Amino acid sequence: MTDDEKLDGLLRMSLTEEEIPPPAVQAVLLEQIRRQPAKWEISWWLPTVIGGLQTITLVAGVNFIFPNSWLSLLSLPAGACLILCSVALSATARLWTRKERNIYVVDEL
Repeated sequence: MTDDEKLDGLLRMSLTEEEIPPPAVQAVLLEQIRRQPAKWEISWWLPTVIGGLQTITLVAGVNFIFPNSWLSLLSLPAGACLILCSVALSATARLWTRKERNIYVVDEL
């Protein structure tokens, strides 16, 4: 029997049980999850660039719609703070995932 046939048999057996799959099914599924490589990884800077462009567009829109108002004056520092926060969070996430790369979320369930 191949691994896929074993997994299929264990999954079929677990369909008759109501809540928690048997430990054998859990072990096989966790092993298959660990063996699968990531399909694609998002670069750490991509969400920052996307969020920054959205923030710049929003600030420009506010300044275009409400020129010289208190809202347009507040949008500039608020937009700058949002962009700085996105850079800091993305860099932190990059460092955190580098350290925690070998720890799986499913191991903590």
